[in-house]
Amino acid sequence: MANHCDTKAAAATFAADDQFNSLAPGGEVVRYRLEASEVEWEIAPGRIVRGYGFNGQVPGPVLEAKQGVPLGIEFTNRLPEPTVIHWHGLRIPAAMDGTEVVQRPVQPGETFTYRFTPPDAGTFWYHPHLNETEQLEKGLHGALIVRAANELALDDEKILVFDDLRVDKTGQIAKFGGLMDRHNGREGNVRLINGTSEPELTIAAGQIERWRIVNASSARYVRLSLGGLPFQIIGTDGGMIEAPVTASGYSFRRLTASSSRLVPSRTKAPSSTSRTSRTTGWRGRRASNGLGRSASRHERRPPHASLHGCARSRRSSPGTRP
Repeated sequence: MANHCDTKAAAATFAADDQFNSLAPGGEVVRYRLEASEVEWEIAPGRIVRGYGFNGQVPGPVLEAKQGVPLGIEFTNRLPEPTVIHWHGLRIPAAMDGTEVVQRPVQPGETFTYRFTPPDAGTFWYHPHLNETEQLEKGLHGALIVRAANELALDDEKILVFDDLRVDKTGQIAKFGGLMDRHNGREGNVRLINGTSEPELTIAAGQIERWRIVNASSARYVRLSLGGLPFQIIGTDGGMIEAPVTASGYSFRRLTASSSRLVPSRTKAPSSTSRTSRTTGWRGRRASNGLGRSASRHERRPPHASLHGCARSRRSSPGTRP
């Protein structure tokens, strides 16, 4: 089962809807199919957990949309319980917002089509809003990228979905507790990026990359760091900012408004040199909450934020911890 962010893994388009097509000049509509089902999810080589996924993968496929162009997502629920899809951060009609307040839950075996026109470009994400914290931790989440006509062009782009799981002694997702776990979420003991535990990210020296970052964990506070190396923030939840801001760390919560991007900037190192960033491991009472840095619990800042940025890579041997 795939467990990475890949726009090519997105579902096939579905049949045209003449009424919906008329919403856009020339009848242009971006369409996807999503299906939620039970999956076996490999979080590390040989470590498989039973969870939920969209289109058989965790995170779900990256959905690419265009600013001002209608979007249609045909959703089918193959789970053993009802669910809905909430489009986090998007300014869309309430009837399409995917919460139990405005939408009848999609029952097992049922299909519902979400139709809306994204008014803003940015990095968003989708997840359930019914039995939210449990379904979210089990793997029901994915990134939604709304691109502008004048999209920033760089050497490369990464979409990074941060998440965590609480696993029990058997290696499976631990049972959820009472009201506090279900209402507030919980911190896990396994940290993930794009569905994989403790991955390595390699940046080629001399390139500028844009990193779009989503924090899909239900309660974890994240501090993003590249081992103290500088990067530039080019946008936050509210969209692109007026001028880049150089930083060496950034704390954020779950993504709430528009987008998160990080861009490694050019380096004096030769182009054959690469930079490998790694998440740090758990150490006693200190819990890591970002890339390449751990922080004690009192150092954490409130969750629910996102960022766009640029980082400067330096000469480093691949596999070195920052």
